[in-house]
Amino acid sequence: MGYATTTVTSDEINVNRTSNFMNTLQGKIAGVNISSLGTGPGGTSKVRIRGQSSISGQNNPLIVVNGIPIDNTNFGTNPGNNGADGSLGATQGGVTSDGGDGLQSINPDDIESMTVLKGAAAAALYGSRAKDGVIMIKTKTKGTSKGIGVTYNMNYTNDTPLDFSDYQYEYGQGENGVRPTSPNPTSGQWSFGEKFQPGMTQVLFDNVTVPYVPQRDFVKKFFRNGQNFSNSLSLSSGGEKGGFNLSMSNLKSLGITPNNEFVRKTVNLGFSYQLSPKLSFEGNANYSNEKNTNPPNVAQQDNTIPVALYNMANSMPLDLLEQKKFDADGNEFVYSRFRNRTNPYWTLSEQFNNIVRDRIFGNISIKYDLFPWLYIQGRVGQDYWSRSQEFNGQPTGKASLGPAPAGFVNGTYTQEALRFRETNMDILVAATKEFGNFGIDLTAGGNQMYRRFDRNTVNVNDFVVRDLYTVQNARVKDPSYGLSERAVNSVYGSAEFSFMRRLYLNGTVRNDWFSTLSPENRSVLYPSVSVSYVFSESFPIFQAG
Repeated sequence: MGYATTTVTSDEINVNRTSNFMNTLQGKIAGVNISSLGTGPGGTSKVRIRGQSSISGQNNPLIVVNGIPIDNTNFGTNPGNNGADGSLGATQGGVTSDGGDGLQSINPDDIESMTVLKGAAAAALYGSRAKDGVIMIKTKTKGTSKGIGVTYNMNYTNDTPLDFSDYQYEYGQGENGVRPTSPNPTSGQWSFGEKFQPGMTQVLFDNVTVPYVPQRDFVKKFFRNGQNFSNSLSLSSGGEKGGFNLSMSNLKSLGITPNNEFVRKTVNLGFSYQLSPKLSFEGNANYSNEKNTNPPNVAQQDNTIPVALYNMANSMPLDLLEQKKFDADGNEFVYSRFRNRTNPYWTLSEQFNNIVRDRIFGNISIKYDLFPWLYIQGRVGQDYWSRSQEFNGQPTGKASLGPAPAGFVNGTYTQEALRFRETNMDILVAATKEFGNFGIDLTAGGNQMYRRFDRNTVNVNDFVVRDLYTVQNARVKDPSYGLSERAVNSVYGSAEFSFMRRLYLNGTVRNDWFSTLSPENRSVLYPSVSVSYVFSESFPIFQAG
């Protein structure tokens, strides 16, 4: 081939089973940057193959499972305003959290192999959707031996929160060189007070007098060790004519944030069979149920635990913040004049964010060999998911939240329901033939893609009954509905010409017609050409052995 690809085996993928298998491949694929975000076990895996190709888009590679693309939308920003094409809106209710991506629906035990297409020539055959590269995943369709084989995998990992920040412990809480000496909340988040001296005290909120001494290891004291526990059971059978692979798995992950949990259950069925010497078929179906509870807030000040914790005054006792998180009215106790630096223990107690997604994707294909060197294949696939989310972005009683009108209590609440469906139908004709020292490999085909995305959202604020977060209990209701549809018709082909199995000339071409573009501009062509030479076929020094 005249371009770079990398193939990863199932053994490399299954080193550690986490909620997103891509995180285990960090540093294992040349030219591919993979990073896990600090957004809990149900968070997104950031994969960059060809850099940042778009400022406003998501820059995610195209994910192709058994020849059919699946959706890999990243719900990592602004719940309540996500789009399946990566469109994002404004944050509602002071919450920015990571709701995960499409890769987390895949059980790594079901993967047989994975190939990464990096360069433009490699990805050209997939058109505009492959502008950020392609990850091709092949799942298991049959066992390796006759009879019924049973495989059970159990995996446990422990995540330890680490903090390498170099904090100063010479001066304590306060401002302008003065430590707190009255119950009025001062900085709470700043350490610009007096120099620590033996026997000194400080007066904090609620008129509590405590020693004026350094408080170390905030991260270690607040966060817990994360845990990932997975069980996977598979039944498989294989033979000369085909077989099947049926697997069931359960993953439970506890994030380092004390109230964060991610649970995923999957069922996968792959099958293949040779009906006759010329006719064969294969297919797969994958179902997953994912529940992400309280993913950590990110990129904000309000309700964002790391922001408050990492900026906490270095003489503020965490146990006091936990004991005094509520005032006499049940609201957040004001510990700092920076009121949008929410008490992290109050956030744990009062804010919730529940995300549930059901997903099913798969495809079936039929292949007929017209001649030993020529075949025709038809395939249809679908990816469908529904996702519900509810969260109280601004809990009642939050210190930085303004008061509600008379007769109501403040606070916000959001309910959201998303539905996504994409279908792909394609037909492919391929021929492979050799003529003496010359060889030719030709493919031609067409694809029809259709996707639909629905979003129902209702944002409400101010409540009649305190701590009852429902739509009907709210004073102000703001419902919205969004619908987007998109279709793409495509034809494509590729040709490979070889000489003495040493010199190869490869060319691909694809033409897409987009429903979302104007008629005069909806046709887009993607050509590619590459040349390669296999030196090991010409020079014995390069040959193995």
